[in-house]
Amino acid sequence: MRKPPSRPAATSRKRAPHQPAQFRDWTIVEPTLTPMPTPEQIAAELAAEQTRPPRAPRRTRPPQRCKMGYGYYPASNQVVPALRLRGRWLEQLGFAIGSTLRIEVRASELVVRVAGAD
Repeated sequence: MRKPPSRPAATSRKRAPHQPAQFRDWTIVEPTLTPMPTPEQIAAELAAEQTRPPRAPRRTRPPQRCKMGYGYYPASNQVVPALRLRGRWLEQLGFAIGSTLRIEVRASELVVRVAGAD
């Protein structure tokens, strides 16, 4: 036989009737139009740009330190250390895109050279 509930059932509450959506009146705000510069103003701006001293060329800085990353050997699902160097500073040192590199391993050092520069 089933036991009666320990407390009386709560009286069911009725929800408030759903209010229809209110439509709002939209106001369109047009931005003020800026006048086009005259040919004289354009010529004056161009002349001012040409009289400015040119910017100094950008100096690229090689990184001083970096973290060792990791990669995967897909066949064995093994994690292996990986090092990725990139930047314009490599190009300034003579490492052109597509050039062959020679890598030597010394006591805790990696020496990277362009293969044809020996």
